[in-house]
Amino acid sequence: RFRFNCYDGLFMEHHQRFMLSQHAILPPPKYTKEYIERLEENCLSYTDDVIARVCWRQMAEVYDHAYGYIPQKIFDECAKAPKEEFARLCYSKGIIIMSVSPLFNTTEKILSLCSFYKPTSKDYDSCVNYIITANLYNSPKLTKEVTEVCLITEDNYTKRCFEILNTKLKVVIKDKSKRKQYCEMIPAAYSENCLN
Repeated sequence: RFRFNCYDGLFMEHHQRFMLSQHAILPPPKYTKEYIERLEENCLSYTDDVIARVCWRQMAEVYDHAYGYIPQKIFDECAKAPKEEFARLCYSKGIIIMSVSPLFNTTEKILSLCSFYKPTSKDYDSCVNYIITANLYNSPKLTKEVTEVCLITEDNYTKRCFEILNTKLKVVIKDKSKRKQYCEMIPAAYSENCLN
């Protein structure tokens, strides 16, 4: 895990040059087709699975910047990864970024990020989990918005969505007395485990 996280930071900087450009060492990248192809070739060159996984995961943010936060485009670009696992990691990073973007300002738009998966699939469950996690870590005040997302999921998934929300709230806000105000945003039928 440490190795993955270390490479994650390295590739984030390599692909986007946040700190390098902030310190005027290099200009920020121009997200041209040539630049993206060069990064993809770089990702394809790695034979070490950990390094390749992280490289593809960080491509999501490059695709988001280059193509304007369009889920179908990001999903398709991530699908270029040589392994399904790498493509999933790439798109999961895209989900995280897009779900907290101001461009995704309705529950329908946020949930559309999961439209590539069947509601009964493990990938759909992971997608909803990424949305909830990204929003709650961004701010627990987004509990209301996440609740609205859970309410528009397919009927057979709504309960599961709230289970994820309750679990994540416990992780983000460990103190029950502080968590109570957010638990109260969840409909009573789904909030029984929020304070336990």
